[in-house]
Amino acid sequence: MNAAASEDITLGGTDANERAPHLAQIGSGGMLAVWEGSSSGGDFMEGGDRTMYAQVLDASSGKAISDKVTVDKSVVGNRYQALKTYPDGSVAYLSKGKTGSSLQVVRFFGC
Repeated sequence: MNAAASEDITLGGTDANERAPHLAQIGSGGMLAVWEGSSSGGDFMEGGDRTMYAQVLDASSGKAISDKVTVDKSVVGNRYQALKTYPDGSVAYLSKGKTGSSLQVVRFFGC
């Protein structure tokens, strides 16, 4: 493969530290970007002040279709979330649950 990026994709974040972006196809012509952000350094350990964000981009141009939304305000564990795209155009990932031994599925539906 001989390809090069023509433009950077700029996400809608405003935190001091934004990292670990992941992309998945969503809906018809959309691309879901999910990433982690924090306002302080030294937050790599569990219990740090990390927030998970999501934003829908145009798959062909990378331009924002939606505003940034907060998905999870207390990210713990592995910051590299695995996104799963479904045949109906939706995207899901696993997040921590309300107890220490539970999980929840966060699912995004395309427009």
